[in-house]
Amino acid sequence: GAFGYDLTFQFEPIRPAQSRVAGARDLLLYLPDELLVVDIHTRGAWRLTYDFTVGGRSSAGLPRSGLALPYVPLPEEQLPFRRDHAAGAFASKVARAKKEFEAG
Repeated sequence: GAFGYDLTFQFEPIRPAQSRVAGARDLLLYLPDELLVVDIHTRGAWRLTYDFTVGGRSSAGLPRSGLALPYVPLPEEQLPFRRDHAAGAFASKVARAKKEFEAG
């Protein structure tokens, strides 16, 4: 996509198909300083927070501002199924495999 295409200009001698504004950024990468991780299978959730240091400056201790939205979980009936096998199907495959391993 656009990310790979623009990044390629840094390494390959490609003639641009469209004009570009001089001094325009080739890449802008968003690094969040906080992530909410939700594991629907274990019904667990945790928050990961990060501080960044660049050029001797750090984000440690800076106020975290921005839009805060509450986490709203899906209703139970909308959660995806975890299994890709019917109950007992994997165990029966293992039993079959063991018999074949015995036979060589």
